[in-house]
Amino acid sequence: MIDFVHTGQIQPFPVLSGTSPTEINKFLNRLGYQIGQTKMSAPDHEFPAHTIDISRVGTNLRPSFEIEKIYPGGESAIPDNLPSQIERMYKEDLMAVRGSARHTIISCRTILESACKQILEVKNKKLIAMIDTLKNDGLIPSTMADWAHTIRIIGNDAVHEDESPGIDEASEIVAFTDNLLQLLFTYPARIEKIREQLPSKFPVK
Repeated sequence: MIDFVHTGQIQPFPVLSGTSPTEINKFLNRLGYQIGQTKMSAPDHEFPAHTIDISRVGTNLRPSFEIEKIYPGGESAIPDNLPSQIERMYKEDLMAVRGSARHTIISCRTILESACKQILEVKNKKLIAMIDTLKNDGLIPSTMADWAHTIRIIGNDAVHEDESPGIDEASEIVAFTDNLLQLLFTYPARIEKIREQLPSKFPVK
């Protein structure tokens, strides 16, 4: 499932007779989407919130809606402080395929590989070696390295195996990916912010 907010910046769709929120809702209802009023967790939103079933999405809605959360796992939003390239991959690749377990897992593996390249500042290196380098350099603990290798292995299987993975398996891989992204990007940025706010306790070296 996806929580989304109508941003008020609707651009005309060829399939829509109008661009108002009412017409958008009528269009979604005609396609059989599950629409329901929800209460957004962010207090600064002034637009109506809705929920749609991503497994039934057949139209690209990104030009008209700002995605807030994705279900399963909708309790956690996109990790903060991601590099722009990885944030774009998360929004445009992972969020766009969450109705497919196979493509969800493949997207997670791709995001992991991009994150490793970003941290290590390398371009042409195998993912298995990059994960081990992150562990050996103390950038991720052994447990997180095991998670990363799990994403790598299951991601490889999703590309090459005929049997389709299950949605529960895909949800776990998304959770592992989110935790790794937070460890690599979100938490360091938060810690740095705290240190900047307390310069007397953390003098610049």
